[in-house]
Amino acid sequence: MHFYDIDFYKERYCFVPWKAVRTGEIDELDEDGGELISLQQDLPENCYCKTLGRLGYRGPGDGPHDDICLVRWPADIPEPPGLRAVPKGLENLLRAGQVYPPALAIANEVGSWAASGDPTKTEAEAVEKFTRVLRYELENQRSRPFFLAKAVPLDKGDLWPGDYYWIIDYDASEERPIWWVTSDYWLYTASVTDFDVDVAYLVEQFAVRPESGV
Repeated sequence: MHFYDIDFYKERYCFVPWKAVRTGEIDELDEDGGELISLQQDLPENCYCKTLGRLGYRGPGDGPHDDICLVRWPADIPEPPGLRAVPKGLENLLRAGQVYPPALAIANEVGSWAASGDPTKTEAEAVEKFTRVLRYELENQRSRPFFLAKAVPLDKGDLWPGDYYWIIDYDASEERPIWWVTSDYWLYTASVTDFDVDVAYLVEQFAVRPESGV
């Protein structure tokens, strides 16, 4: 079998309005954390897709912001109206980001309107900012201090005991000093006791804060 016959390389990457996700019928989650998205149209039963990112931008004037999601659409399901393919360059970056989750999580956090507090004015600018940060993190991953750590067996909601999560920052001045990557590519905080990790190692790893691609 040719390497590119693998389903991972057949799946498509699309833009979809966030409103369609928010108002759609979210019946359940698939095993990969993807949401069942309804665009208020008839979709095939059990049509799952994976949300990889969410971008915000402002339309003309001072009206409310609009959001678009980046989704990984199943290869064997026709795309319904309302989905638009992402540029090829961004598709390649999104595929790489799934292999290296910290890059996608940082692009979501830094490249989104919610994190920056300074919403971009157009969809094109929001996409450009997200793409720039994602590419920067992928190209500079060898200089990053990020590592995987095992969650300890405590009932902490978002953390599954025994699972491994990417740790991307440590700030001893914060009440919850550890920043970690969720399965849907966002950054959450946690206590040191939530992970099987030594404080001295955290201090050493994150003694120098990495530059961002903003």
